[in-house]
Amino acid sequence: MLDNSQPGLSSIPKRINEWQRKLLDLSRKNPLVYYRQTKSYIHISHPDVQSIYQTLVVERKPLKFTAAILNDLEETYSPKENELVCQNLSKGDLKKALKSLTEKPATFYKEYGIRTLYIAFGLLHWKESESSNERSPLILCPVELKREKFPESFILSLVEDDDISINPAFQVKLKRDFNLDLHPAPEEWEVNSIQEYLAQVNQFIKPEESQWSIEPNVILGVFKFNNIGIYKDLVENSSFIEEHPLIRILSGEQPESHLVNDIPSDKQLDKIQKPESTFQFLEADSSQQRCIQAALLSKNLVIDGPPGTGKSQTIANIIAEFIARGKTVLFVSAKIAALEVVYKKLKDSNLADFCLELHSQKAKKTDVQTELKRCLEASTPEEQLPNIDIEFKKLERTRKQLNDYVLALHMPRGNLNESVSSILG
Repeated sequence: MLDNSQPGLSSIPKRINEWQRKLLDLSRKNPLVYYRQTKSYIHISHPDVQSIYQTLVVERKPLKFTAAILNDLEETYSPKENELVCQNLSKGDLKKALKSLTEKPATFYKEYGIRTLYIAFGLLHWKESESSNERSPLILCPVELKREKFPESFILSLVEDDDISINPAFQVKLKRDFNLDLHPAPEEWEVNSIQEYLAQVNQFIKPEESQWSIEPNVILGVFKFNNIGIYKDLVENSSFIEEHPLIRILSGEQPESHLVNDIPSDKQLDKIQKPESTFQFLEADSSQQRCIQAALLSKNLVIDGPPGTGKSQTIANIIAEFIARGKTVLFVSAKIAALEVVYKKLKDSNLADFCLELHSQKAKKTDVQTELKRCLEASTPEEQLPNIDIEFKKLERTRKQLNDYVLALHMPRGNLNESVSSILG
């Protein structure tokens, strides 16, 4: 339930601050802020930080955990230059961790389109109190891990179309609790960028005074900060967000009547929906038609229903209506499956050229550029469309006949003052 004890604008900043806290987990459960060494994280001891950074980031070459490292061989085995060696796990635990880091991030990316597998360069040791000793990863580089069975190895490669970032959750923690701002990431990550950045941070924290320090570790593991974009939006645009009528309602204000009472009823649909200005390409019943007309009237609404009741079909029809009116639609979903269902419906009706996919593998910069170029250069063939005005008039006549029949069926008649429908019932 919403707290209405402080109505008006004064309650809105409180609500936005509450949303910010919920979006960004700064508790001890978040390894981005309070990192703990477990079997889920792989500490890479060979090669050194600069060599891994040089190969993976600068040269864009893959590195690998090979069968020789994964199997129980002699301790005298010398790893090759492009082989990664783990220092904190046994061979059995390393193999188990690599399998998990191959499968789980790939599944999460497939379902949500969000990268969660990162290689972290540098651990910042910091103190929340005199007796504490906390650690947080600094530089996060998005990577992908793939398994090769013959010979068995795990290939680690850079995800080139995602940005390397400075730990966003830890930046917020430093700003909120210590009023400190870490150095921003360099515009281009070049050969010496990693060393230069770690040196800048080291100079910034002043280890001799603060007892904070940097450890040049390289860690492979899952780090999630997918809510950071929404958090930043709430912080940077709070004054604009506070004025939005929907935000004010969610913050506890009573909605204005025109925001909730103007959605067309079933009986109004035929009056406001003209066949010649209808561009739906999928079947829609009266409840779906109400949703479509509400969207066309710029009403805010929630479409609710169990699976198989036509929600995706309704969304696809709404998109088609807006396309016909020259408007832009942003369709977002927590899961990729929902996006793909709607896109398939549009594609099957030759509306794919109006769609720009920006999720998961479709969100790569080069793919987006190629798709934009293709759609801009696409030529629409001039087809001789038949004169459909006659068909529209037929449709209107048929609709009127059906409506008249329903009215006649329910009209009270004769001495009994009962309708045909009620008598038959």
